[in-house]
Amino acid sequence: MSKLSLKTLERKNLPYGKFKFMVLFKREAHRVWRCDSNAGLIEEMRGMLRTTCRGSFKLVYEVNSRGRRVYTHLYLTEAMDLALIKLTHSEKMFKIYKIKVCQTDESV
Repeated sequence: MSKLSLKTLERKNLPYGKFKFMVLFKREAHRVWRCDSNAGLIEEMRGMLRTTCRGSFKLVYEVNSRGRRVYTHLYLTEAMDLALIKLTHSEKMFKIYKIKVCQTDESV
């Protein structure tokens, strides 16, 4: 199975209350503290999301040891936005998740 195929992630609630899809970005190292900044690669994607996104989106970043941004996650609400991003910027993605809300049995 490809890494860019849609996987299901079960959570108690949606991230930030509304996002249904999560995209993990590629980066050089697993630990963000040691990783180089990928802000230059994400800049073109940010511009496209601002102009063509039907739903809402959220880019999440952390700061590395040099004080620069390393983008780690992209949250989306619409499946069409995800398809557009996957077609145009698939080389920048690592994994894609569809977030499913699972109901826990609290009656026990």
